[in-house]
Amino acid sequence: MRKFFYWCVLWLVCSHAGGQTVAEFKQYSRMAKDGNADAMVALGYCYANGAGTEKDPAKAFEWMSRAAELGSAVGMYNLGFLYLNGVGVPKDEQKAFGWVQQAAAKGYVDAQAYLAIAYSNGNGVAQDHQKAFGWSLKAANQGSPQAAFVLGYCYHGGYGVSQNYDEAAKWYRKAMEKNIASAYSNMGILYAEGKGVPQDSRKAIELADKAIALEPENTTFYATKEQIVAYVQQLEAMKSGTGTANAVARHDGRSGTVIPARNSVPSRQESVDSGIPVGNVKAESTFAVIIANETYKREAHVPYALNDGRVFAKYCEQTLGLPAKNIHLLENATLNDMKYHLNWLKQVLEVYGSRSKAIIYYAGHGIPDEASKSAYLLPVDGYGSDPTTGYALSDLYAELGTLSAGAVTVFLDACFSGAQRDGTMLASARGVAIKVDVERPQGNLVVFSAAQGDETAYPYKEQNHGMFTYYLLKKWKETKGNVTLGELSGYVTDQVRKQSIVENGKLQTPSVASSPSLGNEWEKWTFR
Repeated sequence: MRKFFYWCVLWLVCSHAGGQTVAEFKQYSRMAKDGNADAMVALGYCYANGAGTEKDPAKAFEWMSRAAELGSAVGMYNLGFLYLNGVGVPKDEQKAFGWVQQAAAKGYVDAQAYLAIAYSNGNGVAQDHQKAFGWSLKAANQGSPQAAFVLGYCYHGGYGVSQNYDEAAKWYRKAMEKNIASAYSNMGILYAEGKGVPQDSRKAIELADKAIALEPENTTFYATKEQIVAYVQQLEAMKSGTGTANAVARHDGRSGTVIPARNSVPSRQESVDSGIPVGNVKAESTFAVIIANETYKREAHVPYALNDGRVFAKYCEQTLGLPAKNIHLLENATLNDMKYHLNWLKQVLEVYGSRSKAIIYYAGHGIPDEASKSAYLLPVDGYGSDPTTGYALSDLYAELGTLSAGAVTVFLDACFSGAQRDGTMLASARGVAIKVDVERPQGNLVVFSAAQGDETAYPYKEQNHGMFTYYLLKKWKETKGNVTLGELSGYVTDQVRKQSIVENGKLQTPSVASSPSLGNEWEKWTFR
């Protein structure tokens, strides 16, 4: 996302410098040396891209800095992205965001649109829907199609502003005029539900198809279309008196997530997605691998898994104090993705030794091996009917248990009975729930699991999270991360059991397994 914006911005603001000749480069050089800020920006672009001259990141930074210091909003904006991407200068997200903010304050529309997206998605800054709405309103009114989409998204979900489907449709249309794919996708949802526009199932599917045509590589648009089609089918069933229609999910358009449509009924629980506390402790020797598998190639999707992983990563960075470089977030990971990043974690922990800590988080499908009663994590390219295409928990525990790290904590928001998050069974499970054998951790390893035996790890639909993950994050939010594993375990187990029996009519019982050598010492562990 960030690199995409960086290069697009440079192209937009320096399009007059595209395909420069050496003569044109020299002209920019003369004008820049005479104090022309626009020429300085163009010259910075030339050095950054090797246009009319050799690439020179340091000179790109020098000339963009000069333009910014002269008050050029375009220069400020591009200087921010040089800091963000480490072009000609060490990466510095704080300085990057500061320069973008200055450009936005001067009225530069692309900077305002970027802030709208950043605040809406929590990219490099604490998520703040009110600020997202404010900046998107300013930029959209100046013609930014990206900001128009974010503004429609805010109105659609009631983020930072009262929910208003008419306004959502209005701004989605403006974004659609510039072929913003996610605007077509979300407008399709409005047509499916008849909110802000007349209910039109055919139109809804046409718009979903348009989004796919614009970005055929984005698998989330396919998932959104599937949900629109399912909703249309539910409507038909409802008309015939054989069913009811639930709200369609909507695509957020920034990061590939499908988020359930928010209704006007206030949540009974506080959201954990906003107001994420910022801790004052830096966990320089703590490392995390976060795997969020939502969109599977051969199995049903796992609702909210991407949101689980992304928000979990934000808490790791903002609340627990892990440096961003210490966090590896894997979205819709293949088996090789999982192996590669877990191997990175092992190598890091071996280097840091006993003073290091590790966090492994997984949200997605788990599957059982019916023959051995062993449990596996299922990558998005795996087969639910073939455990050999998964990642065995026994292998994971064995590898982590031999490390010299001071503490390794695993969180598994998955069940291994063959059930899905909605309580139905995976197609490969043949409708039979399997009770897998419990793997015993070794070394300095503690494992939190979302459910026991043949139970299901349910979603918490009101909160757009897995129920286990929601209460885990809620405790971190309430305590600002200052909580022991023992306190965390007791809270999550108690809250999930109560909420599941109320919401689902069935028990979901989180559990904790630890290495026998740890005794009860793990209960005193903290993440700081």
